[in-house]
Amino acid sequence: MITPEGYETLSSASRLERSLRRGRTLPRLLSVDVFDTLLWRGTRPEFVRFGDVSVLQSRALVARGWGGASALALLRTRLAVTRQAYQRVRAEGGEVCFRQILENLCQDLALPADAVDLFEQVELDYEKTVLRPNRALALLLQRLAVPVVVTSDTPLAAARIAELMRCFHPDLPLQGVFASCQEQATKRDGSLYPRLCRHFDVDPGAVVHVGDNPLADGKMAAANGLAAKVIPRILPWRLVHGWRAGRARRRLRGQGLIP
Repeated sequence: MITPEGYETLSSASRLERSLRRGRTLPRLLSVDVFDTLLWRGTRPEFVRFGDVSVLQSRALVARGWGGASALALLRTRLAVTRQAYQRVRAEGGEVCFRQILENLCQDLALPADAVDLFEQVELDYEKTVLRPNRALALLLQRLAVPVVVTSDTPLAAARIAELMRCFHPDLPLQGVFASCQEQATKRDGSLYPRLCRHFDVDPGAVVHVGDNPLADGKMAAANGLAAKVIPRILPWRLVHGWRAGRARRRLRGQGLIP
C-alpha cells in the first residue's frame, strides 16, 4: 500500500522482494535500517535495558577494582545525562553520541577515564545477547545482489554498528554503515539521506530505503526522493512493547529517576 506521504507499507521480506522485482530494474543501492529491521529487539523497553546494563557495568567496575558505583547510581546518572543530551539535540540539532554520554556519566561519578571503554564494551556485549537477526530479510538482500548500506538513527558509532552486523549477519556484503551520531544528521529530520546519496554518488531515485519507522524510514526517505519501503513490527509486538514501556516509565517516575 502506498501512503499519502509517498512510501509503501509491507508486511514481510517476501512482499518486499515482490515489490522490488515489480520494477523494470533493481535499485542501484539498498539502504536498510538496523534496529527492528535487520536486527530485532524483544519487547523489553529501553529504560529496562538501561537498568540491565547498569547492573553489568557495576559488576565490571568491581572486577577491575575501580570502586563500587552501584547499579542504581549508574542508572540514575545514565538517565540524567541522556536526558540532557537529547535536550541539547532538540535545541541545536544533530544527534546524541553514546561515547559522549558515557564520558559525562564517568565524569559525574568521578570514575576513571578508561571506564568509558569498559562501559561501551559491556553494553555492546549485552546487545549481542538480546538482539535477534532478521534472517529472512538478510537472505533476500543476498539474493538480490544489490549493494547494501545500513543506515541508522543511533547514538552508536558506525564501527559499533558494523561489529553488530558482523556478529549477526556475517555473510551480508555491506558497502558501508551510515550512523546518525557519526554524521550528525538523522533520518528523522531527513538530513541523513542526501549525505548517503552524495557519498555513494547515486541519484536518490535509484535508492530504495527499507525500515520499520513510518516517519524516519518512510515519510522522510520519500520526501528526499528515495523509494521508501516500511515493514513495521507486527501488531502484537507493538502492543506488548508499548504496554511494557509505559509500565517502566511509571515505575521510574515513582522512584524519582525520570521527570
